[in-house]
Amino acid sequence: MSNLQDFLSPETFSYPVNQRVETDIIFPVSKNQNAVRFVFDQKGILDSNSKVRLKLLVPQVAGAEPNAYLPINTGCSSLISRAWLEIGGRRVSTLESVGGFNTFMNLSYSPEYSDGIQKVLEGVVTKIGGSELIGGGVTGLIGKTPSDNIADPYTAFIPQGLKLKSTGALSPEFSIPISRLVPMLKGLQLPLFAINEEVSLTIEFKQGEARERFCQRSGEATGGVSTIDVDNCILMADFLYYPDDMDDIAQKIASPNGFSILYDEVIVVKATENAIRPAGPAIGAGLHLPTTFTQQIALAGKTLKSILVQSFKVGNNIEGNYVSNDDNIEDAYNFVIDSRPYYAQDVVNTSFKYNEVGKVLDRNLSLNSSQYAFINQVSAVVGNAGGAFAAALSGFTDYTLEGYTQKHRTATQRWLGVALSNRTLGVGGKVLSNLPILFRRNRQIMNDAVYPSAVPDYQQSVNLTFYCITQNMLLLKNGLATISQ
Repeated sequence: MSNLQDFLSPETFSYPVNQRVETDIIFPVSKNQNAVRFVFDQKGILDSNSKVRLKLLVPQVAGAEPNAYLPINTGCSSLISRAWLEIGGRRVSTLESVGGFNTFMNLSYSPEYSDGIQKVLEGVVTKIGGSELIGGGVTGLIGKTPSDNIADPYTAFIPQGLKLKSTGALSPEFSIPISRLVPMLKGLQLPLFAINEEVSLTIEFKQGEARERFCQRSGEATGGVSTIDVDNCILMADFLYYPDDMDDIAQKIASPNGFSILYDEVIVVKATENAIRPAGPAIGAGLHLPTTFTQQIALAGKTLKSILVQSFKVGNNIEGNYVSNDDNIEDAYNFVIDSRPYYAQDVVNTSFKYNEVGKVLDRNLSLNSSQYAFINQVSAVVGNAGGAFAAALSGFTDYTLEGYTQKHRTATQRWLGVALSNRTLGVGGKVLSNLPILFRRNRQIMNDAVYPSAVPDYQQSVNLTFYCITQNMLLLKNGLATISQ
């Protein structure tokens, strides 16, 4: 037979293979507003593109259906806090902060895939039109439809088919692949028929409301607590069979050496850059205060492949808490690994930051330079002076900016990252010592209300989330599964 890896990897075969696919509807063995749990049958090879169906119900507002929608770049991932896969009662793969991590993943897909597939299946809307008519004094609101203000052709809107409703009959259904919930399944078709232990998937729901689970038009009242339609939450599982090869696959897995496969695991670490209130003289208008922040990331003994950094200013609450903000003024960062700076010089250049984060997935983000960051393009800092964002000087047009107003929604997808290995699967990464990794960032804190509200920049805290992609190994032997680093 061919290499066993060919049958257990979600890749296209290079030669004809006799294959059969069966689809089952799996209902949860337990369900409530906190979590659902699915148990798989011991049969076939589980396709990693099997999907979980989700539906959110948002109460009416003053007797009318709510003007609610999923966070635009996140989609139905915002409904899930974390998910994990268990084999024999042991957690073998877990993803925390599902919404934040999948927001980054969504930014790497092509516009055609996002608009043609993700919008329909997951409720992801990456392009929703402009938010403001420059010079015209017309401010658009996410969630508006053309019928709300037919005289305003620049109004940003969410398609009516993606608006969340108050009943199961009206609210749209969404689905998400299990490979987006469990990192292990991104590169593995799980051979359930060869595992003699119970295999289950648990999904824990996000408990937040507006800007966590869903978004609403700015200033609009909420109608109460939203609910997950758990009665209609199912797992649509595809099981693969290879009639000419199943016996050989089973024999190879049952061999004395068993079968091992490397897979990615995501470890999430959170930190905060506290608001700076410097003692002494106040920062002058338009002036900067260089401030260095250092965060520790403890990953002792792990095999590290890459790190993603999401920075989120607490004041930004417009289109969901899953974006990664740009400071609008220069910052510099570096990683210190095993007491040595990873970069010879701190990273300042925006293009280099964009290229470095693209290496994490071995492909660049599907964002133009203006949407990723606009430093040195539209609001250059001259000497020690700087100011608030000016729409007329921006690189955005009415139909490319997605947000509430151009001043408040500028370059909100500035993710940072470093890749120690650009191989999605296979051997790669760096085995870490007992010393924590240090993330050092030098920010130019300003007096001005740069972004995202009327509060001075130096009074706004920044939440940091580090998504550390590590490498583990799964060993299948004698019907049992063993995990090692």
